[in-house]
Amino acid sequence: MLRDISAETRRARAIASDYRMRGYTVLEEPSPEQLPDFLSGYNPSIVAHKEGESAESMGESVVVVVKARQRPGNERRVGELAELLRSKPGWKFELALVEAEALLDTPNTVIPFGREEISQCNDAAHQLFAAGFHGAALLQAWTGVEATVRLLLEEENLMAVEAAALERATPNRLFGSAVYYGVLSQEDYSILMDAMRYRNAYVHGFTLPDFDSAQAINTIISTTERLLEYAPPESS
Repeated sequence: MLRDISAETRRARAIASDYRMRGYTVLEEPSPEQLPDFLSGYNPSIVAHKEGESAESMGESVVVVVKARQRPGNERRVGELAELLRSKPGWKFELALVEAEALLDTPNTVIPFGREEISQCNDAAHQLFAAGFHGAALLQAWTGVEATVRLLLEEENLMAVEAAALERATPNRLFGSAVYYGVLSQEDYSILMDAMRYRNAYVHGFTLPDFDSAQAINTIISTTERLLEYAPPESS
């Protein structure tokens, strides 16, 4: 059985992927031998370096510490590290705080959507949008894409990491796990997390005066359909 992946690890992997996309050379959980002498005794989550654009430029190096917000730790050492890097030209410090994980509060009898239900969500989203119910269309489209990510994790046998936790994971944890296992790209993750902000606004009773609902809904649905193309068919 695959081991459970902590929130800190998933966040660190996402941050590392982002730095690589931006052209940095990235070390994840670097060993003491991989660190410069002035970082001896520290345990950063990530060290990323990008070469300068000219021979005169030393480039930029970033030290990232990923830490759960509610988890006790050595805050003094984190503060010392941040202060140390402020005195080092070309070096930056980044602290990424991870919220405590939570599960969706759902009935015990829930069953994840399959391909047919996901397809129905997409159809309903199109119909609702055409009828002028843009908020309801957004929710239907979102339901389809979140169900798709759960389906992909299940079909890749990755729900075995921690079945109850992933089946009822919040979107943040679900999508973070999907990025970690290669089910979602970093680009897909960014698209979906951006779309979730609008979904959250609508479902909690806020209006969205500057929201391009047509583009958002089409983006969510097209992401769902593209993801499903790469998933194996359900066994009969």
